[in-house]
Amino acid sequence: MAPHDTQWAMAALVPVTSSDRLKCVALLRERAATLRSMAYDRLTSLGQTVPTSPVPNEVKLDQNYPNPFNPTTTIRYAVPRRSRINLTVFNTLAQQVAVLVDREVDAGYHEAQFDARYLSSGVYFYRLSTAGNTQAKKLLLLR
Repeated sequence: MAPHDTQWAMAALVPVTSSDRLKCVALLRERAATLRSMAYDRLTSLGQTVPTSPVPNEVKLDQNYPNPFNPTTTIRYAVPRRSRINLTVFNTLAQQVAVLVDREVDAGYHEAQFDARYLSSGVYFYRLSTAGNTQAKKLLLLR
């Protein structure tokens, strides 16, 4: 960074209590996914949230998380207005292996879970299609 440049950072304290360690891990993952789904421009300072627009300016397809993954991953996307969308996963031979979303969704930020437990390791592609907009990204399944 150059002198006088600024950068935003997000930090969170996520308390979880349980006598079962596996349950604690599951709760932490769930709460972390919720935090990751928030818009990056939504800031929290001392318990106060700065209001931001819940509607994105454009269609956006984010990189899946985690990547590489095994066996599930989360794909986030955003649409600026109510739209019919199709979120599909393909193998490297362009064969459709999963349809994650194929319906009309409200404007805003959304996420879909991809469960690949029955697929083999390798590179796959996911594509978000809306009226007049198509975006695609690559994901990696490692066993």
